[in-house]
Amino acid sequence: MMGIKSFLISILFISLLIFFYPVLGNCKNISPSYQNSIGDNYFFGKNGVNKNYVKAVRLYNKAAAQGYAKAERDLGILYAKGLGVQLNFHKAIYWTKKAAEQGDEIAVHNLNILNNRN
Repeated sequence: MMGIKSFLISILFISLLIFFYPVLGNCKNISPSYQNSIGDNYFFGKNGVNKNYVKAVRLYNKAAAQGYAKAERDLGILYAKGLGVQLNFHKAIYWTKKAAEQGDEIAVHNLNILNNRN
């Protein structure tokens, strides 16, 4: 029963964060991991949020600007696929490489794919 309670509290917290994000969006005290989590909600269309790649890119950019590796990797994916941004392999490689340099194993894998594309 405790697992369900924790899950519901997490959903409530994320929902409140998404609801208040327009007010908090300019606040510099939001951690990059929270910015990235909200970006994930927009990317995947989860936790009551509709898919919106443009909003995901905006949030990932904020987190990546603070050196958050997962956001850098996520930006690389969006640029490589042209989701929410214009397709741009140079930017895809740039962001993916930044994440890989921080030891993000998925980014290392993605960088190998980007570098070996035909």
